[in-house]
Amino acid sequence: MLEPVLQLAVGRAVEVEPAVAEAVAARLGIEPTEIEVLFDEGQQRTHAQAITRAAKAFANTLATCAQMTAREQAEAAWTPTGPYTVDELEDQIREDRGMAPLGR
Repeated sequence: MLEPVLQLAVGRAVEVEPAVAEAVAARLGIEPTEIEVLFDEGQQRTHAQAITRAAKAFANTLATCAQMTAREQAEAAWTPTGPYTVDELEDQIREDRGMAPLGR
């Protein structure tokens, strides 16, 4: 889930799942439609600027994920072409958080 946000932070055009865009926008206090404008694709950046922007995006993503339940985070991370179901993702997230998996 983090990779698309980090790629956007350094100015690369990528597709982001709507739930991820909504979660990031909510954390930043903006509308999801404003996200593409924030990242100024095509603007040249120094390596230090790119790292700083990526770090901010990463911190915001971590904060957003921390405010979500394991289920919400799994639903936001799930993609139809991914190898895991929402239930499997939820179990992985629960394990990462030190919680027992539901094992559905």
